[in-house]
Amino acid sequence: MEPKFYPLVFIASPVSHPDQSKVAERVEAAARFAAWVFEREQKNVFLAAVVDMGWSKYLSGQKSFAWWELNMQIFMVPAEACYVLCLEGWEKSSGVALESKVANNLGKPVLYYYQTADGFERKT
Repeated sequence: MEPKFYPLVFIASPVSHPDQSKVAERVEAAARFAAWVFEREQKNVFLAAVVDMGWSKYLSGQKSFAWWELNMQIFMVPAEACYVLCLEGWEKSSGVALESKVANNLGKPVLYYYQTADGFERKT
């Protein structure tokens, strides 16, 4: 059986928050959104919010930021689009702003999604 390759999308989502329970909520919502995109749109995803909760959390602050910034750029290049998960505070997120800016600079569309009772919905 030949493997099926899905297009890649980059998911931008706010994560940082002084309240660690909020961080956990945001990571959980982003992970649910990634699964939704994979199942509904048949697209592979890069989601730094989830990857960053792994080994990079053990890096010191500047190294953790450098890891995120480098990987964000590496995965944005082959992505066909940047999907912004509009969780509470996304408009003020410096990470989401930088990810959107990089996507725009690379000519990638930036699409905005919101949580709904049934899952997620794209806003135009």
